[in-house]
Amino acid sequence: MVELDRTMAGPQELAVYLEKNPAATAADFDDNTFSFAKRAIKGQRNTEQGGLCVYCEQELSHTAGHVEHIKPRSVFPSLSLAYENLAHSCEGVVNGRFKQHCGHLKDNFVRALEPESGCNRAFGLSTVDGHIVPAASFVGVTEGNLKKDIKILGLNASDLAHARNKWLQEYVNLLKGGVQDPEAFLAIAPFRYILATV
Repeated sequence: MVELDRTMAGPQELAVYLEKNPAATAADFDDNTFSFAKRAIKGQRNTEQGGLCVYCEQELSHTAGHVEHIKPRSVFPSLSLAYENLAHSCEGVVNGRFKQHCGHLKDNFVRALEPESGCNRAFGLSTVDGHIVPAASFVGVTEGNLKKDIKILGLNASDLAHARNKWLQEYVNLLKGGVQDPEAFLAIAPFRYILATV
């Protein structure tokens, strides 16, 4: 997961919308009058996320994907328009089928772990097949809840794990070759947050 800084201020368009619509509710998120703010949110979060999906870390353009509610708006309606609860997520497409992983698959489930600083310490990465697994030594969330989060987000969907494994093998080969600056590789690679746990 992208270790998202959730303390950052949202875009000006969101502030303007909230100032003009102080009584806005969760339902207003889908209203046409909110669309200009939603586009700005998507663009700003895309930049903050380094052009990656907040959950699976695949490359994601600023115009693709959707604005994701980290805490589902059906469960936390008061956070529906709060920037700290919004991220940029891919559509979870696998072999042309939508909603196979990430935000849309998650739907209204509340996860035990959210995309924020240090979240990837809870996970390990299998060097065999690119699957994400719970870290043995993580404190604060049970292994069972971490497995549930991985499943809720579909993070081990076969195409996703395969793509992740390809980048993992490249990274491992660089490390074996004694590369002096692995951070330079991670700065441009998709899956960079989870790769950094290797």
